[in-house]
Amino acid sequence: MAEVARTSTAYGEVLKTDPVVILQNAAFISYLLADAVALILLAIDGLSPCGSPLALWVMVELFLSAPATMAVDVVNDMPAIATKHAFQLELGWLVVSVLWVFVGTGWVTSSLTCQTTAPALWWLVFTVSMFYWVFLSVFVIAILVFTVVNMLAGQK
Repeated sequence: MAEVARTSTAYGEVLKTDPVVILQNAAFISYLLADAVALILLAIDGLSPCGSPLALWVMVELFLSAPATMAVDVVNDMPAIATKHAFQLELGWLVVSVLWVFVGTGWVTSSLTCQTTAPALWWLVFTVSMFYWVFLSVFVIAILVFTVVNMLAGQK
């Protein structure tokens, strides 16, 4: 019994110092903080008159963030389903999220009154949408650069 306790403690100590676990925990906390900020901004301007349904966009975006990640983790932990289906679920969530960002970008850029009648909500959707587009652009450029570098390195 004492051996089990020592093993558990040692495993817990490894988890506390494992960089991957630390980064995962930091990412989870940052997601929770971002969701909390989004909820606060939604509470501030969610009922304000606006020409676009930005409050709906924020609610769906909140659903696509933390609950989707938790669902993928649950599916991944099921032995009968395993990693393949968790990857498929994650890929499906990614496609839906990207499509939802398209919708949000369209709504936030086409709204004529939201920036003045619901500024917190407008800036939230604008910032999140632009963050996604910048991140996606950097990701695509990095893939292209790494591909070209690998192709050039393979020709030598």
